[in-house]
Amino acid sequence: MGFDTPEAAAEALTLSGTEIMGREVRVSKPGERPPRKEQETYSSGSSSSGSSDSNVVFVGNVSYQCTEESLRAFFAPCGAISSIRLAKGDDGRPKGFAHVEFEDSNQAQQAVQLSGRELAGRNVRVDFSTGRRGRRQ
Repeated sequence: MGFDTPEAAAEALTLSGTEIMGREVRVSKPGERPPRKEQETYSSGSSSSGSSDSNVVFVGNVSYQCTEESLRAFFAPCGAISSIRLAKGDDGRPKGFAHVEFEDSNQAQQAVQLSGRELAGRNVRVDFSTGRRGRRQ
């Protein structure tokens, strides 16, 4: 995105870290990456933005070619999977994330340890699901 003046660009940079429509935004100059919070790294496997007693994990950075079957195979070593919800838009196209529900929280804890591993050509982020505000998981 370009700006008409250097002042406008500087003003946009001040918005980094603020919340817009319920999501935190990161703003940086071209070629720079703003620092990530520790909990956002893909490889930590222990970030637990959700509850560690949850039996549902969020899987982010999922390849658009990923299927429910490939997710099931990826998480099978962790234990019995109750359900997989691979998010799709109204047009039926994948959104790039999923939720995997295990029979118990110990299995979900094992799944979180897979964060940063490759699935269908992408390093996925796995963390405990926080659920939607006002909705049950």
